[in-house]
Amino acid sequence: MYQEINFTQAGTAPVAHPHMQQSAWASARIARRMDTETAAWLRASLLPEFDAARSLTGLKRRLADKGFYMSQNNAGVVLRDCHSRVVICTLEFLGVSPRALERRFANH
Repeated sequence: MYQEINFTQAGTAPVAHPHMQQSAWASARIARRMDTETAAWLRASLLPEFDAARSLTGLKRRLADKGFYMSQNNAGVVLRDCHSRVVICTLEFLGVSPRALERRFANH
């Protein structure tokens, strides 16, 4: 078997500065309400980051640089906006398998 990876280790969820503007994702909700164009943009912007990451820490850094972070909830592993902490979509919606990430980064 493989080691389960904690996508939300303590201290890894970015915290927005209280004076920052609200992000464009603040009114977004889970993927079922995302329009097709936005979903395509999100996939095109983030899938290369998942592909290029060499470790879970590196992936978290890459996502944070784009304004996102991962967490786990009852829907599975989800992508959240760093500023509003709103759930944007599941990793599966992006075409990313959390199990595949666990296997890929198990030894890193």
